[in-house]
Formats: sequence, C-alpha cells, structure tokens
Amino acid sequence: MTDERPVPLISVVIPNFNYGRYVRQAVDSVLNQTYPAVEVIVVDDGSTDDSIAALESYGGRIKLLRQKNGGVHTARNAGIKASAGVFVAFLDADDVWKPTKLERQAELFADPRVGLVHCGITYVDIKEKWLSTATNGLRGSVLKDLVLRNIGVVGPGSTALVRRECFERVGMFDGGLAPSEDYEFCVRVACHYEFEFVPEPLVLYRQHPVSASRNLAKFEQSSVAVLCRIFSNPAAAEVFPYKRHAFGATYRILSGVFYQDGRRAKAIWYGLRALAAWPPSVTYFMRKLLARKAATEENVSS
Repeated sequence: MTDERPVPLISVVIPNFNYGRYVRQAVDSVLNQTYPAVEVIVVDDGSTDDSIAALESYGGRIKLLRQKNGGVHTARNAGIKASAGVFVAFLDADDVWKPTKLERQAELFADPRVGLVHCGITYVDIKEKWLSTATNGLRGSVLKDLVLRNIGVVGPGSTALVRRECFERVGMFDGGLAPSEDYEFCVRVACHYEFEFVPEPLVLYRQHPVSASRNLAKFEQSSVAVLCRIFSNPAAAEVFPYKRHAFGATYRILSGVFYQDGRRAKAIWYGLRALAAWPPSVTYFMRKLLARKAATEENVSS
C-alpha cells in the first residue's frame, strides 16, 4: 500500500532589492526543486532596476509582493505573513539552490523536536567562480554553541528551512538588530527546538565585493545588542552561566573584524575586552600572533 498522506507545503520567501540580474536564476532554482509542494513568494523591497519586469514574466507561478524599501527583514516578515506552508525557507535573490535542497531538508523534520534544518554552502564570486565550501554544521541542541559563536553554517539567509510554528512561538526577524537579525532569530529558535543539518553543499552563496568599512558600526552595535537580548531572555536560561564566555567570544570576533579593516586601535581595545571577559581567549590571540609571525618570517626568507 502506498502512503497517500498529503505532502506538506513549503513556502519559499525571496526578498529582492535591485537584483534583477540575478533574481531569475534564484526563482528558477526554486521552481526546479524535486520537492513536489512548493509556493514561491518574492517580496520586492522597492527595486528601481528591471526586477519587476523579470518577476512579472513568471505570471501565476510565483506570488509577487511589492513594498517600499524597508530592508531585508521587513521583506522576509511580509513573505512569512503571506505564506501558507507548514515550513518556510528563505533564499536571497542573488543565491541559487541545487534541485534537491528542499527534498533533502524536509526529510529531517520527522522528529517534532527539530525546528530548523540548514545545509552546506558553496561560496562563489559574482561570476559563480568557486571560492570555498562549508559542510560542517551544528545539529541537535545548539543554543550553547550559537551563543559562544561556535557556529557552522546555520542561516537563515539562503540555507535554512524552518518549521512554521517556530515563528508563532518566537516571533519574526527584528530589524532593530540588523545586520545580526539572522543570528538572533536562530538563537531564539534554538531556545525551544533542535537543529538538523544536511552536509551536502546545496546552496550557491554569491559573495560580492564590499567596501572596506562594511558598516562596522552597525555590526559592532548589533553584536553587543544581541548578547544583551539573549541574556535577558528567560528562555535562554540554560546559557546564563556562560555569559562572560559569550561576551569574550563576541569581543574576540569584533577585534578580528576591526583588525582586518586596518583599525588597529579598535582591534586592540576589543582584544583587551575579550581577555577581561574571558581570560582563556589569550590562547586564541597567541595562535593568531604566532601565525602572523610565521607568515612574516616566510615572506622575508623568500
């Protein structure tokens, strides 16, 4: 006897802002999924390029929503509200999925404890030239790892498939925490659900050249604000004992980001804060210093 239970609908939300040159490829990669029950919702966030013409060409095969520019979080939230799926996935308009992406992820929701399934990523440049691949991801009870920044893949930019009830339980994306709203959302989900992971690189993630500053002020502010939010959330009580460690890990990341941006004074300041919050961070900084010393000596000798 065959199993005639209906296949759960998956809603795919694609936020788009001025990616007319890529959005067709993104939409096509969803329409070509092997999973048999998919609705495609594209939320155009006030594009001024040829995005609308490209999207209107799909007719009834997609649901097209248009809004004034409000940021990716508002587009995702609008898409979630307009969706009907038991599960919701997100795809950035400049990224691409492999055909089996949703099918492979949907298999892992048999366990009701699982709220989010992510997958491996292939990083490519704007011309889809391979840059790197990530195939190690968190699974199980991941809240502690997330808070301590022991992060492998996750999402939900273009990797995550999320059980709909997660949004009903923990809420949607908080734009006040941009650009860290994805991470903060995943932390909220991890307070109540387990994660699963498909190690296959089923997403092509397009990396664009960015300015040197990369709006570090917002990243700095949101990184600290997210931690304050986490440690005031009763649902995250299990990680409260790791507060100093968590702040140390975040300060360490900020130190590295500012160092890469050439802002050495700020990098040193956050390095000292990392050591003050979590003294074992010294081993990380020592490894980095030794690695740089070795690289310098190798360059001199060559």
